[in-house]
Amino acid sequence: MADIEHNREDRVVELEHHVAGLRKRMEKLGGESVRSEYKILHLTQEVRRSREAFGFLTGFQNDIGAAGSIGSLYATALKAIVAELWMKRAVVLERDGSAGVYRPVATLGYQTDAAAVEFSLPEEASTLWSKPALVNGETDSSEWISNVRTSLSLPFFTWIPSITDNGVETVLVAGSLTEDSAQEPRLTDHDLALLTSVGAILWVGRMNLVARQNLKLQVRYESLLHRISEVLLKDYDSPKSHFDSVIARVGKAWSLDRVRIVERLSAERMTNVTHEWVARGTESAGIDRSHPIEEIPEWRDSLALGEQIRVDNVGLFPKTRVSELSEQGVRSLLVLPITVRGSVVAWMSFEQCSRLRIWTGEETRILEVIAGLVARAIARETELEERAHLEAEYYHSKKMEAVGQLAGGVAHDFNNLLTTIQGYAQLLMNRLPEEYREVGGLKEIVMASERAAGLTRQLLTFSRKDKTETSTLDINETIDEMMKLLRRMLGDGIEVTLDLDTEMGLTVGDKHQISQMVMNLAVNAKDAMPQGGKIHITTREFADIGPLAQRFTTPGVERCHLIEVADTGTGMSAEIKERVFEPFFTTKEAGKGTGLGLSIVFSVVRRHGGFVELDSELGKGTTFRIFLPVKEPEQEESAKTTGLEMTLGHETILVVEDDASIRSLITDILKASGYEVLSATNGREALEEMKHSGDDISLVMTDVVMPEMNGRELWDSFIAAGYDLPVIVMSGYPKGEEDGGFLDEAASYLQKPFGPKEVTEAVRRALDDAADTLHGESRQSPLH
Repeated sequence: MADIEHNREDRVVELEHHVAGLRKRMEKLGGESVRSEYKILHLTQEVRRSREAFGFLTGFQNDIGAAGSIGSLYATALKAIVAELWMKRAVVLERDGSAGVYRPVATLGYQTDAAAVEFSLPEEASTLWSKPALVNGETDSSEWISNVRTSLSLPFFTWIPSITDNGVETVLVAGSLTEDSAQEPRLTDHDLALLTSVGAILWVGRMNLVARQNLKLQVRYESLLHRISEVLLKDYDSPKSHFDSVIARVGKAWSLDRVRIVERLSAERMTNVTHEWVARGTESAGIDRSHPIEEIPEWRDSLALGEQIRVDNVGLFPKTRVSELSEQGVRSLLVLPITVRGSVVAWMSFEQCSRLRIWTGEETRILEVIAGLVARAIARETELEERAHLEAEYYHSKKMEAVGQLAGGVAHDFNNLLTTIQGYAQLLMNRLPEEYREVGGLKEIVMASERAAGLTRQLLTFSRKDKTETSTLDINETIDEMMKLLRRMLGDGIEVTLDLDTEMGLTVGDKHQISQMVMNLAVNAKDAMPQGGKIHITTREFADIGPLAQRFTTPGVERCHLIEVADTGTGMSAEIKERVFEPFFTTKEAGKGTGLGLSIVFSVVRRHGGFVELDSELGKGTTFRIFLPVKEPEQEESAKTTGLEMTLGHETILVVEDDASIRSLITDILKASGYEVLSATNGREALEEMKHSGDDISLVMTDVVMPEMNGRELWDSFIAAGYDLPVIVMSGYPKGEEDGGFLDEAASYLQKPFGPKEVTEAVRRALDDAADTLHGESRQSPLH
């Protein structure tokens, strides 16, 4: 019985343990059920949130894609963020690279008591700023984050950056004002992830919108290029007349405030505004305003070398460096060169005054194409102007060539007359005793004939480019000698005064060219004083020339002579002064001037290694200053000869000259010196005379220009016939013009007019040289 009772108790304990195990299992199953329900609920909420986020992002993407401008794009994004994502405020920031700040360009949720302002970031923030991030109550608040909070009036926010090759360019910021769950939900990583997707959609939308806008601009710009090309090519003869319409089209297409074409003046360091277009509300900077390129030293070389100037913000330059631009209200500037034949001739200036502008590479390239079209138009018009100018110069030069030929012929005949006058006057002086040589103004006749010879030489210089013949030169004496003739040329209405430096030394130069130079300056002064006036001629010598030495074309100049010709005439404008030394340029009426006078002055000065300074102003007269280097003359005979002594001889000389007066003069001169003289009027008679008296003739003097047989043909006939005797050539033309090129083989050359001394010296020298040559050959013959 006891055993049965014991077994029952064991059974009860076993059942109690089993019941307890069942109870625990039931409790475990119940907890898992609750947790499962919670997980299901959580998953359901996540799915719903994901569906809501997906729906929001899908709609957001559609709205962004429909935006037609950057402004509407930002407005759409901010409205969606504030209205549907429980954000209190949102802002879009753009980086201003020139100023180094982030500036709000679109905001939403701000009242009048709060505003978002621009701010800058320290260098250490650049890494963190370039990644999406969350700022809430648990975020470590660095000093720069506090600065962003204050600047944007947002204590809790997220930022989503847009990154380009230049770094962070645009930032989307959204956030709340409190973390009180009763008022606003706390910002979490979920908000950061969602706003990151929003930012990605926004930046892609903006990129697509910019691409579409750029495509539209490209089409519009290409159409503009086509219209500009058509306008400039349509009017082939005068494309410059369309520059105003061209720059107006460019200014409107680019929404600019001012477009200008700035021409480079011939002085090369000055500029002048020739064309200008200004937008409504913008002040004109002015047309025909000249400025030195050095106005902004930092840009001087770039402008001269044809480099572009691109400035996004003029305000970043010190005002002292861009004062002219600041006065004209320029805030952003793009200057492109206009190059013709490798040289910068002008610039196109694109200016923004109402706002700043960042010049993109694409629009700069298109504007460069437009500048190239303008350059080609300028080149074409320049070529047309040059062609017209060359044609005018050609016809003028042909006319002047005909006049020159006439002048040369007149000078040749006049030289023959002067030879007779000068020769017989000097011959008469030789025949008179010393005390009678001044009787009856005989010396005046000689001097007048010499001056007349100088005038004919000038005439020949004009017609045939006479060569420079240098000799010892006294400038004061040269000016004194020409004064009588000059005063007669100028007339009674012109008063000429001299201030000659008596201490001036001698130099080396061409006396006739210096005389012609001074005379041309005086005549030019007379033409500038139609009602009469004064001409003042000054000479000076400078022993210490200082920086002037660098301006002479001859190196090593230590002293110089100054010839100054000043008048009280009408003066010259700046434009005329620029061109006054150009050949054929004249301000006189047609038929009253050749335009060669001052160009000959310039040529003479350059031949002598000097330079010219011109000082003139309208209504205040003109002054020409001629600076000539002093060249030390070689040692000459200590005493000047009178030019009257003649060398004696006894040989027989054949004179070949078609002018009877000159032939008689030479015959008389030679006979008076003891020579036997035979004569002929042309080459054929000379050959006949040689056949009869050839053995007796020691020398032949022949003119170059003669009828029937000229000097060149006579020379060839002498060679063909085997005659071996010296020949002196005479001519009224400069050496090398009408001699046929045989003067280098002649014994001597005499240019008309000449006197007894020149004739006898040339004859004696030729005979003596021929005798020396003959004796030398005789001494050498045994060796051969």
